[in-house]
Parts: sequence; C-alpha cells; structure tokens
Amino acid sequence: MRHQTRCDIRAPASRRRQTKHTATSLIRLFVAPSASAHDEPQQAGARWRSMFQDVRLVIWDLDETFWDGTLTEGGIAWREDHAALVKTLAERGIISSICSRNDMEPVRDIMRKHELWDYFVFPSVDWRPKPERVAEIVEAAQLRPATVLFVDDHPGNRAAVADALPGIQVADETMIADFLADPGFRGKDDRALTRLNQYRLLEQKQHEMRQTVDSRDFLRRSHIRVTLVHDIEPYIDRAVELVNRTNQLNFTKERLPDDAAAARTALREQAGRYYARAGLVSAQDRYGDYGLVGFFLLEGLVTWGQPRLRHFCFSCRTLGMGVEQWVYELLGRPQLHVVGDVLSDPGSPVDWINQPGEADAPGAAERRFGQVRIRGGCELEVLEHFFRAEAESVAMEVVTPEPALYLHRNHSMMLSYALKGLSEGERDLAHRLGMTDDFYQSRTLAPCPPGTLIVFSPAADAALAAYRHRQSGFSCPIGLRDVLQPDHPNRTPERAALHASITGLLAAEFDQIPFGDVEAFRPHYEAILDAVPKGALLVVILPNHRLNLGNGQETEVAPQRALNDAFRAAGAGRANVVFIEAGALIRDIAEVNADIYLHFDRAVYLRLYEAIGMCYGEWRARPAPEPAPPPAPRVSPLARLLSVFR
Repeated sequence: MRHQTRCDIRAPASRRRQTKHTATSLIRLFVAPSASAHDEPQQAGARWRSMFQDVRLVIWDLDETFWDGTLTEGGIAWREDHAALVKTLAERGIISSICSRNDMEPVRDIMRKHELWDYFVFPSVDWRPKPERVAEIVEAAQLRPATVLFVDDHPGNRAAVADALPGIQVADETMIADFLADPGFRGKDDRALTRLNQYRLLEQKQHEMRQTVDSRDFLRRSHIRVTLVHDIEPYIDRAVELVNRTNQLNFTKERLPDDAAAARTALREQAGRYYARAGLVSAQDRYGDYGLVGFFLLEGLVTWGQPRLRHFCFSCRTLGMGVEQWVYELLGRPQLHVVGDVLSDPGSPVDWINQPGEADAPGAAERRFGQVRIRGGCELEVLEHFFRAEAESVAMEVVTPEPALYLHRNHSMMLSYALKGLSEGERDLAHRLGMTDDFYQSRTLAPCPPGTLIVFSPAADAALAAYRHRQSGFSCPIGLRDVLQPDHPNRTPERAALHASITGLLAAEFDQIPFGDVEAFRPHYEAILDAVPKGALLVVILPNHRLNLGNGQETEVAPQRALNDAFRAAGAGRANVVFIEAGALIRDIAEVNADIYLHFDRAVYLRLYEAIGMCYGEWRARPAPEPAPPPAPRVSPLARLLSVFR
C-alpha cells in the first residue's frame, strides 16, 4: 500500500506543519519501530534506526522553523523548547549556527533578549541565497558537510543546499522534536561547553584574520604555542578519540577498535614498544587554549631506515594554524603514507610557532634545555625525541652500521680513544679491523656553551666483546655486521673474505678482554670524565643490569653491575657529572625487552628523560661557585726585611 500526502505550500503554516508531520510519521513507521513514551531518550534512540549521522553542527533557519511565524510579517512566537534544545545540543558538543533571510539587528535583539545569542556561531542573517551562505558557515566551522545538518521548513531551500553541498544532511521543522532521541545527536558530554567556547575563539580569530592582508603575519601575531605531551596514559581516551573520530586532518586513517577498552589496549601496545615515539599535541595562542588537538605515533629507528608514522591526526579546530606541519617537521619528516583526502599539506614550511617574543607573550618560546648532545645506542633515538621540542638544539651520535662493523658509539673505549686520538700504529690496526677514521671522531665532549647537557650511555661495555692488542695495548670493541656472518643469506665472497681477515687478525694478535673487567675500563672512564667541558653537565646512563627471564622472573647481569659501580666510583666528587641507573627506573621486569636487556618499553625512556630533566634543573639551580680570591702579591725576603725598619 502506498501512502501519499500532499503538502500545499499555499496553505497556512500551521496546516503545512501538520501535513508534513503526518508524512514524516509515516516514513518513520517503515524505517523502524517507534520508542515507548516511557523510554529514556538515549534508549529510545537506540531502538530505532538513526535518521542522522554523527551531527556536529546544526544550521538553523528561523522563520517557521526555529520560531513560529515570520519576523517581517507581523512578528513571531518564541519557541522555548527549541531554545532549550540548542542549549542541550551544546552540552553534547553539538554546535548551532543560523542561516536566515532577515535583517541581522532585530534577530540579534530577539536572541539576546532570550539569552541565546551566544549559543550560535557564524550566524548568517541577510538576504543572499542560502546555499552560498551555508557553504560559508561549513567552511568557517572547518567541518565536512556530512557532519552538518541544515534545518529549514522550505523544501526548495533544503534541495538547493543539498545540491550545493553534496553529503550535507537536511531536515524540516517537523523532525526537530526527535533530535535528542536520535543516535546521530548523541555527541559527547560537554557540559562545560568547551567545544562551543572553542568555536567562539575560532569565530573571533577568523574575524580578525579578515582584517589582515598578510595571513602569515596574522599567524605570527597570534603567538601560537605548541607543546607535546609524551605521557599519554592520563589522556589515553583523548588519543583514541583523535585516532577514531578525526577525518579531514587524519593523515593515515588507521583506526582502533570501536570498543573503548579494546581501543585503549591496542593503543597502549602500539605506543609501548621501545622503538615507538608517541605524543599528544596541545595548542594555544593569544585567543585561548585549544587543549589536546593532535596525536602521533612514530615507529622505527633511523638506524633501521626511515621511521614511519602509524598515526598522525589532528582536530579541525586548529586547521590553518600550521600545527600539523610544525609537528611533522619536529619529528624529522618521517615516512607518511597519506590515506584519503586531507585538508593540509604536512610538508609546508611553518615559521610562526613557538617563536621567541615578549616575555609575557603566550607564544614566547621557553626552552627547558640549552644545547643537548647524546651519545649511545640506537634506542636513544627514543630519548632524543623527547628533547626535540624542549632544547635549543639536539645532536646525536649513535650506533650505525658500517661496511664491516657496527660503529658502537655506545662503548666507552670508542669515546676514550676519540678524545685522545690514535697513534699511527693504532690507526693501522683499526683499519685492518675494518674501521674507518670516522670510528674515532666525536663532538660529544667538544667545547660547548655554558648550560650544555651531555648524555652518554655506555650500553655496550658489558654486552659487546672487546679485544686488546698484545703488543701495543690498543683496545677496541668488535661488532661484526650480520651480513658478514657465515649463515647470512646475503653473504658474498667479498664479505666472507673480510670476515676471515678480521677474525684472523683478532686470533693472531689480540686477546679478548673478560666481560666486566673493571681494570680494563677504569682508565677509559677516567678519560671521559676528565674531558667534560667547562660549563656543561654530563649525565651518564648506567646501563640496565636486570635480565628478563620471562614469566616475571629476572636475574642480574653481573658484569654490567661491576662496570656500573666502577664508572660511578670514578665520577665521585665531580660537580658536573651525574649518574642515572637505568635499572632503577624499571618498575616491572616485563618492561625489559626479553631479547635484549638494554631495550625497554617506551615508558622507561620517558622516565629516563624526566630523571635527566630533574638532574639538569637541579644542576642549573646551583649557585655559581664564588671566584677564587686573587693571589697575594709576591714579596721578596729583602723587601719584607726592609719593611720592618720603615
């Protein structure tokens, strides 16, 4: 049976509404069963199929829609239920705007009289065609049309807007009563009206931007300040929300499970790995604080190749501010596979964020550290990541693969010999072992400005075999590349010959130094400590000595413990040296990689960064030592004798 209902546009408004309400009711009858009058709104909405999808902005027509009657034709009847609806939607994070054919002043006066004007953003009240004005509102709100609902009693207006903005949702005035029960209006709890206030800020910014000829100059004057929040656990739900709900500035669109608990578990697992770098992005400017507006998860180390962004997503509330471009540059422009359409090019240059300015300017850059130099294993790339946004500059010297050997910059002998330089005989031995001159070059302990932070991790001291030349005493660690090993599938005859040459030389002229041989390492520790530049702080990360046996069991790596004690003893009494024991920062042995005891979950590196920051802050806060008094003038014995008779 086909139901037909005529809607005579010449009929009185009350009759037209009644007719359309009948038509809408018949449509709903076939869409899904109606809810009981006793059902709660959310429960009722869950029982019938949603008429709308994830509405974030409602654009209201006024005459015969938001209120009864026509303002220019004898006045209107205020609808308190619709006013209450706008407020309730705002408390769900759903924003309202206006697109009405009227004069602005009387509309504003009516809304202010009922204390509702401040609940609308980007109001468009004039006599231009509605499609172009609705498009302007959607663009100003930085939303996709699919998340916007246009409400108008006139079918011609609805059709014109729908044609001009493909994907936009439309509704007539008879559907308004069911908005709150519809799952598409579920929104989220925002009784603090945070989202509304953020849109008010956006509205103010756009108004001032229109008065500015140079948009880049406007952005510089906005004093945009971006900070990274590395401890994501307290804000895990916000991170999940950004990954799953953002679209226009979600560059990878790799989603998490819909179930909240499963999503949190999945994200914790992804972000917890030792090669992962993750963070939330906070933004503010002179207009206000935008809160946590972005999230990124970077996987992989430079030593392995180019790291990859698994998640890189931002809220549209900062669209046009350059936040995503600034973060992408800060991360070193890693590999980013963009999925679907996005509204921004992350590779665009940005020079207006976190710039130095007046001391009280919201965007004034406040660096926690001066220059930072880091030397150690490749896993310290995770540590280096934390310093990037907080230091004037960061320089890294980490393990790298060379043709024959790994250049183990995380070994104390390598740094010690780099400080003193090699003799001709030692250089010849190094070359015969497959080392280039780069193996013994370092700027880690070179002269530096006051306040420089130097971080050194001798993680390979107890983990890598070291050898001493029987005749000269030259000592060095040897870490052969995997491709040289006999069982490697990519081993070539040239690599086999190189392997035979190096191992043959070691067997013929070198002795292996026992693991944990304190006496063999003591002079190298002292040489490193003696070379700390004036005005710098050296933080030595004493490598982890706890071995993860699995199932919550652990044991001690005795050679590592012995070398840690020796290094600490060599540094006793030195005001510009601090030791941080990595093993003391491990709260659960499961945080230690089961395969390599020197690698940890990301959380341990974050604790390490915080510990370094605390030590650095305490060191900088120490009063400067008073200068020594000038030496007394030297008086000769004869002058002293003559002074007696004066």
